[in-house]
Amino acid sequence: MAYFDHFATSPMTGVGRRILLRVLDQEYSFLRTYLHDQRSAILEIGPGRGEMANLLIRDGFTNYTAVEPNQLMHEVLARQGLRVKNYLIPQLDEADESYDAIVLKDVFEHLNDSNAAQLFISEARRVLRPGGIIFISCPDYTHWLVDFYNADFSHNNITTVRRTIQLFMNYGLTYVDHAFLSGFVRGHLATVLSLLVHSGMFFVRAAENEAKLYKLKLTFLRRFMIIGRK
Repeated sequence: MAYFDHFATSPMTGVGRRILLRVLDQEYSFLRTYLHDQRSAILEIGPGRGEMANLLIRDGFTNYTAVEPNQLMHEVLARQGLRVKNYLIPQLDEADESYDAIVLKDVFEHLNDSNAAQLFISEARRVLRPGGIIFISCPDYTHWLVDFYNADFSHNNITTVRRTIQLFMNYGLTYVDHAFLSGFVRGHLATVLSLLVHSGMFFVRAAENEAKLYKLKLTFLRRFMIIGRK
């Protein structure tokens, strides 16, 4: 069975891409607060179409490696000249203490369950160098509720700030910081906007005639970004 082809082959509108890039700007800004040395070895899990990779390389972070299990997206990234590996997490096919940063955007929620999440965090600690960071950006289940599962059949690992901090603590990582996003709106306003979207669009459930509207709803439900350090 192909892995994640429903995402790789999903078309994106011009408006959708503009929103995605503005969201990415917020995520990248948060990551860059804790990523300073351009010599850092960076491992990105599930880079998709390579938007985060392009920002990192533009800023001089050329020691970049990606892990992309989807064959279609793997080929696209390889054609861009990126160093791309092909395997599935939660286990990491990487050497001990070989990276300064691990980046996951829209990936952590796709792990099979909390056991897989625990294994991945323990693997991340193994692979990170002392002082290295892990950056995770994912849906906030406390705001998504049923849409967490309805949005994607492979959303199986429930993601919240509290649960992620607990994972960090139990597997030897120090919690550093987190921030909320609703679309490209950050902070307390993100929470307000997400609640308004959740209540105002409660009836939108991705029927065939409302697929685009449902994507818009998901875009503005609250997400969180979080940093842990070894």
